[in-house]
Amino acid sequence: MAEEIVVKELLSDKKIEAGKQLIQKLESRGIDVAGALWLFHAESSAWKLTLAFSHVSEKGARGFYERVQKAIDRLGNPEVSLGEVRVLDSGDPLIKALRHTIKTGSKDLTTIRLTRNMVDGRYIEDALVYRMK
Repeated sequence: MAEEIVVKELLSDKKIEAGKQLIQKLESRGIDVAGALWLFHAESSAWKLTLAFSHVSEKGARGFYERVQKAIDRLGNPEVSLGEVRVLDSGDPLIKALRHTIKTGSKDLTTIRLTRNMVDGRYIEDALVYRMK
């Protein structure tokens, strides 16, 4: 029986810090970040900075991606590109599942690591959670 081996990219300290800076920049511009984490996607062997906002499902994700791009541009930080960002609604099932397990303060930026965990029946290969409120 063949065994599948997942080779994953390391989540660097620079990326972790850049994610924090991006969240802080968004909030300094009045954009409330309800959830934020780096999430490893085994299918693509890539990390995605997953940001959850209220009203994405009503307003559409495009405007939120535009705001994220403006924040990235203002930071001038090449450590995070828009292609590495995933925007979700704060009511998304993944965000809800994580919120049941992890709760942070509304303005906290933590670095809680989840590796090979089941969260509300969902398998999380690897994640670094900044905020879940």
